[in-house]
Amino acid sequence: GFTTGDLVTLLVGLHDVLDLYAAYDGTNLDELKSQANAKGVQLGTLVNRILDSGAKVLVSTVPDVSLTPFAISEKINVGDDRPGVLYDLTDALNSGMRLTIVSDGSKVGLLLADDLIRAMVKNPSAFGLSDVVDPVCLSSVALPNCTTTTVPDAAVGKTAAYLWADTLHPAVTFHAQLATQAASRLNNLPF
Repeated sequence: GFTTGDLVTLLVGLHDVLDLYAAYDGTNLDELKSQANAKGVQLGTLVNRILDSGAKVLVSTVPDVSLTPFAISEKINVGDDRPGVLYDLTDALNSGMRLTIVSDGSKVGLLLADDLIRAMVKNPSAFGLSDVVDPVCLSSVALPNCTTTTVPDAAVGKTAAYLWADTLHPAVTFHAQLATQAASRLNNLPF
């Protein structure tokens, strides 16, 4: 178990959103949003239980799945509403979690991955990005086997300029920015 002085980090929820999205039939969005919110509440409850042990927690919101290459592909191949569905599910899960966790500023550092992805897509040059649409990894070399030696020739030496590692997972620049958020929370919160 966890004890006073422990630091627990959580970055979860992407697959919860994807599982709910897989159940979308065009008519059941409200039901799925309710389920996403419940999963967020469940995550927030887990965070609170960890806090009860005396540990401190850094927890991240789910990155905005509606901006992934996967969502772009779904829009093209399945329908225009698909990114909106992914946005709604991501937002419902994040809202449930954010409203449930004890957020008095003394025990939990909240990392805003959803806001970070949106900012990176909206203003890529501010983050040194030149491609916020395409994944840097080839589909033939899936994570975690994708490395700087297996990327397309156009990406060699420029992997940090890509927002996405694959169709669902952010690449190195996102993680560096999220780490900066984490360090800031650790330095500025009364942990």
